[in-house]
Amino acid sequence: MKQVLSFLFVLLLVSAKSQKYDKIDSLREGLRKVTKSGKTGFINAQGEVVIELVYEAANGFYEGVSAVKKNGKVGYIDKNNRIVVPFEYDGGNNFNKGYAVVSGNKKNWLIDKKGRQVTLRKYDLLRYNKGLGMMVLDKKWGYLNEAGQEIIPPEYDMIHNYGEGFIGAKKGGKWGYIDTLDQVQLPFEFESVSVFENGRAVVERNGKTGVIDKSGKTLISFNYQSLYLDDATGWYIAEKKDKTGMIDQRGRETIPFEFDDIDNFSEVNEGYALVIYKDKTGMIDVKGNIIIQARYDKIFECKNGYCGVELNKKYGMVALQNGKEILEPKYDGLGNFSEDGIAIYKKNIPGVYYTNAKFGFVNTSGKEITAAKYEKVEDFSNGMAAVQVNNKWGYINTEGNEAIFPRYESAEDFKNEKAIVKEDGKYLYIDKKGRLSEIPESEKPKSEFNLSDEDLESMMKIFAEVLEQKDGKHFVLSTNKAPQSEQVVVSSKTFPEAAIKKYWDQNYYIIDLTVSADTSDVEYTLVMGKARYTDQSWAKRNTDITMIESVREKYKASDKNLITYLNFINNEWVAVYSQNTPFTSQIVSAAGTTVYPETWVNEKWKQGYAITNMACGKGKWLVVMTKGTDYAQQKLSISDKVEASMLEEKKAEGYILTDLVKNGSKYYSVFSKVANIRGYSQDKVVVMEAGELKKVTQVGNTIIRSILVPGN
Repeated sequence: MKQVLSFLFVLLLVSAKSQKYDKIDSLREGLRKVTKSGKTGFINAQGEVVIELVYEAANGFYEGVSAVKKNGKVGYIDKNNRIVVPFEYDGGNNFNKGYAVVSGNKKNWLIDKKGRQVTLRKYDLLRYNKGLGMMVLDKKWGYLNEAGQEIIPPEYDMIHNYGEGFIGAKKGGKWGYIDTLDQVQLPFEFESVSVFENGRAVVERNGKTGVIDKSGKTLISFNYQSLYLDDATGWYIAEKKDKTGMIDQRGRETIPFEFDDIDNFSEVNEGYALVIYKDKTGMIDVKGNIIIQARYDKIFECKNGYCGVELNKKYGMVALQNGKEILEPKYDGLGNFSEDGIAIYKKNIPGVYYTNAKFGFVNTSGKEITAAKYEKVEDFSNGMAAVQVNNKWGYINTEGNEAIFPRYESAEDFKNEKAIVKEDGKYLYIDKKGRLSEIPESEKPKSEFNLSDEDLESMMKIFAEVLEQKDGKHFVLSTNKAPQSEQVVVSSKTFPEAAIKKYWDQNYYIIDLTVSADTSDVEYTLVMGKARYTDQSWAKRNTDITMIESVREKYKASDKNLITYLNFINNEWVAVYSQNTPFTSQIVSAAGTTVYPETWVNEKWKQGYAITNMACGKGKWLVVMTKGTDYAQQKLSISDKVEASMLEEKKAEGYILTDLVKNGSKYYSVFSKVANIRGYSQDKVVVMEAGELKKVTQVGNTIIRSILVPGN
């Protein structure tokens, strides 16, 4: 694992130790924002108070002024605490190039540093991206320039994001394209449009989908029900006559139209693509050759030339080389083969009162080298695997023979011919012959992560400095009041399917999954919690439409299948469905939504729904809204960056951050008020390196959600 793939933005529920300030922000334009007992002010680099702590909330200084709140109203001050813009707004953003967006009476407008309104009108919605301000007035959309001038008047039913000089716009129920001068570039004749990329856009006309260039010339004929670009091949996954195939950029068929669905070609599947045929799953190569016959209910992550398969709720293994089963689907659980060519299998042993899971090992020849007799096991590493019997740990070798008798409180993987075990509370080295030796203090494991308050305070003070960086970050929401209390955190270079199955078998359930922003060295981080949900399942899809189809199928199968996780990671949509949730009802926004569905969200808020998940991928939005949550009220904030000042301001209003998505250069933050004792509060902000996520769960806190914000 890299030392710093991303940073963890950790919101912890811990009592702040007695100190001069509750919170210290980064040095910005020579001043630091500080907070104590709910009041905010500013100190200089030497720690001297420059502006007294009298404000309810404040942003950092931008262009010499800061937005601050007093008596419930927002105004702007300079570095001498002189009022620059009076306290008369409900909200105010930072100044940028001499202008700032402010709000009041549910309207938004642009002001200059003298507080003068520079926009022609006040708008229902106003947000800036790449120098353009998208606004809504009386349910009509338009654009402003940086100076607040209307370059596109609010006369469109909806407006797309800007891309390659073209803006998708909807008028009279049809979509077309305009430019930043409000000149029509392509007529309003489409049912849907996408953002132009590399001079091409997927559009729908007369119920059929095709591809056009910027002149409107048809590049791929309008013969398809849907078209989605597969990034790995550069081809389009296309649907025609209810069958799915693939075509190249000229519209030539590359994969025949004989499947019910095709997933994208993915490294997770070692360069192959999953296909659905007559409700069964198989796998093909880029030439359309069948690699694995479509006869399984599911095909899982492929690793080292083998793919896990599921049939009738039993698990087996297929070799990619010839598509043959090397392990028939007969196990209650099955992991991937390790580098030693051995996999963990699970068998459910019926008991008088309950079913007891036991684990064993099987090799690539199909030979079970041990019976299913262990309580817990770990994968083979360096020729040895840790196993637990009667709550004590020992080791077996690749022949399945006991190498070290189970007598230890814990046992880690073998590395470089030795491992770490714990006996009578003491950590020791052990070799493959069972000989023990002392561990130097500097090498002792810190798996218990007994972070002191001083450690946490020190980490908190560097928060703002790290947050100012533009690289990918993880925003981790945590609490010690959440229903799930025992958690595990797993890192993996590929989609962690084996880890998911392993911990499902131990009654853990998926809480969260993110992937590093560094696409050259992808790393997944999985968080699973103990006994919160039941009967979990997950789905991966390459388009928002196929993901919505998956959602519909799950809802149809059972009204208890509800989404508890949704994200777009590593160019795939991933959803987790759970039963035994506290939720009572759930809906998902329509596929093909190319702008944040604000109108739809507002309508559902009025109906008592709350945002529980949202994600954006390839310019498409999906938002999950649910009834029966802990949230009494929610707000959406759209901003250029996420800063401690924003969190502090919302906290002063009684809101906590519960979800966040970055789309383009904008951050979409959902802040929620909590309704009951199961709710969460966030009292402290600290920063950790990505590899230290486990520390969050080891200091009495529970991860609710970790949010990867990719770099610009």
